[in-house]
Amino acid sequence: MFITRMGSGSKAVVNGDIEQSDLPHRLSGGLEEFCDKLDGLNKVAVVELDDGDIIRNKLLSQILCRLDDD
Repeated sequence: MFITRMGSGSKAVVNGDIEQSDLPHRLSGGLEEFCDKLDGLNKVAVVELDDGDIIRNKLLSQILCRLDDD
């Protein structure tokens, strides 16, 4: 993993969407595990966005909320 190659003073940004996965629903991907393990570590921030953060189109936010209700 690239994170083991970071030098002193380095910064990294990792982004992704754990909802967009080809894995079966009962399995979590590496991104989710990575965030879970590093969350709360000093000098590490894990930021989670939700439907309220969608600014492209209000209708899109409403559609995603309906689809998530299942």
